Amino acid sequence: MGFMEDKILANVDAALANLSPGTIEYGWTNFRGIGCNRRLPREGKITWGPYPEGSFDGHTPILRIKRDQSPRQLLVVGHACHPTSSGKIEKWTPDYPGAMRDYLADKLPDTKGVFIQGCGGDAKVVHKDPETGKVVFSADPKRSEAAGQKLAKAVLAHLEKEPMVPLDGQLATSLATGQLSYGERWSREEIEREAYTGSKKRYYTWVARQFLALPDDSRSFRYDVQVWKLGNRLTVFAMEGEVCSPWGPMLRSMARTEQAMVVGYANNVDAYIPDKRIVREGGYEGGDAQKYFLPGPFTENIDSEIKQIVTKAIDAVK
Repeated sequence: MGFMEDKILANVDAALANLSPGTIEYGWTNFRGIGCNRRLPREGKITWGPYPEGSFDGHTPILRIKRDQSPRQLLVVGHACHPTSSGKIEKWTPDYPGAMRDYLADKLPDTKGVFIQGCGGDAKVVHKDPETGKVVFSADPKRSEAAGQKLAKAVLAHLEKEPMVPLDGQLATSLATGQLSYGERWSREEIEREAYTGSKKRYYTWVARQFLALPDDSRSFRYDVQVWKLGNRLTVFAMEGEVCSPWGPMLRSMARTEQAMVVGYANNVDAYIPDKRIVREGGYEGGDAQKYFLPGPFTENIDSEIKQIVTKAIDAVK
């Protein structure tokens, strides 16, 4: 961990030493070529599996920054899908975002690619199995590389064919804080049973033990929303947590500018952020992932609670 922290901080220092005037342009494409929903309905329950008919946020924002010094072009690309397509390998991997970044750098002179995660908490990279013809999760470094290159090609195609929107004017920002309600708390008996008798190979056993060691008596969950507005053209929503796909179009519809984009996994990542439908359906993102990790699941009030925080953040931007 120390090695990783040193590398990250060294790159921050290098970036600060390489500041340059530049211009920013914005565009987006609706790309659905590598991922799909993973909440598969089966026999009245939500299970784990590719679900192409399910919700998926294909909104893929592109920021093109042209600078006065090298690298003369930065391409910031967002996509709403888990970067877990390399499978179980005993190495740190940049997964498909790394392959996207490398492909853009290879095809464009003096260019660096940067990836940001969108509302992909309920999405994974998939491909069609050549033997069965079925859609399956990708879990191989070669499949991951192919997915990243496919995303990069979609970005290049958009840059070649579609106009980008120049962004200028003042940058205005805000930060708003609110609370998300917990439903019925996990019972103490249930937590103790899992902690003391569960298998050491189970995720739930370890989080139950953590909860007993570090009890959380909070009645609600603190949630922060940041908003950036670039002139009157673009609103950027920075949302905490592993934000699920329905939030992408919901948030963009709340923007008061002609363009909007959403960044997930911002600032603090303590939980999946479902909408009320996902809470009602249950399943991993709907509450199971929070079991024993937080005091309880979220409630079906989550849509109105988050929208209130977002509205407060939008109102604070002048």
